[in-house]
Amino acid sequence: MAAYFRVTTLDSARGNVIVKPARWDEHLVLGFEALDREHHLQIELVHELLDATERHDWGRAHELLDRLVDATSVHFMGEEILMRERAYPGYQAHVKEHNELMSRVTRLRVALENAKSGSSLVLIDEIRDWLSGHIDSMDRPFGRFLAEAPKSA
Repeated sequence: MAAYFRVTTLDSARGNVIVKPARWDEHLVLGFEALDREHHLQIELVHELLDATERHDWGRAHELLDRLVDATSVHFMGEEILMRERAYPGYQAHVKEHNELMSRVTRLRVALENAKSGSSLVLIDEIRDWLSGHIDSMDRPFGRFLAEAPKSA
């Protein structure tokens, strides 16, 4: 999936390439305030998690991962309830993608618990790419469906 907010810098003192997400990209706005606010929060948390992991601040990284899991779980639950209420035809595929992200987050938690910075950075990069791709390829069509479908009684 395409990364819409990748910024790469070179840490010449250490010879490392550092990949960081931009804070927010207007390309990801769906036009539904609640969903956009939640997506913005998720992206901010991923950005902060990446920063804490690069600094090897494992306590902060664990705290941010917990916040990301909580925010994402609530977001997914709200989306899935709305999809069922509106009989969204893409519900099953959408939920499958949600489960995929939570599986990646579980792998990230293990890497952070083992203080594996390299593995953690790769997983955070995957999560960031997944999130931007999911918003664009799955949430955007859902947003169009919500805008076009009549509200159920």
